[in-house]
Amino acid sequence: MASTNKTEHLSLNQWVLTDKPRMDDFNSDNQKLDQAVGEHTADTTLHITSSERSKWNGAPKLAVGTYVGNNALTRTISVGFTPKFCAVFAQDEMPVDPVNEDGVGEVFAAFACTDTGSLGLRVASGGFTVTHHQSTPLDSRFLRLNFSGKTYGYVAMG
Repeated sequence: MASTNKTEHLSLNQWVLTDKPRMDDFNSDNQKLDQAVGEHTADTTLHITSSERSKWNGAPKLAVGTYVGNNALTRTISVGFTPKFCAVFAQDEMPVDPVNEDGVGEVFAAFACTDTGSLGLRVASGGFTVTHHQSTPLDSRFLRLNFSGKTYGYVAMG
């Protein structure tokens, strides 16, 4: 004998003490549950597909950090992956200090992507390379991306 009561959404059996459950009742409930769960998990509007999951697992990598300059002419900062984009900026400095009375300015920030970038910053295997000019300006500017003792922030995306 089927149950006296049924659940609201799947009409599953809900017995009272006077009902006499049968194996067919349980099997019918199991079929309803299996169908409902199967339809739910196959619904790609509510759930992601295997292809979507693979794309998400390959989401861009991100590294945010700092380094302290050491005056080396070039220096590679490792971030653990090869960035597609990165930005570097000196703490407490204008990105570009205006040209002084000698006609020379200072650059404290730069951007780069896979194939190009601002003067002084390039994407490198496993990170990025910064340039620091101490005595010879380039294009009437000193590149100050590794000034000794200066803290620099960076964002790198892969």
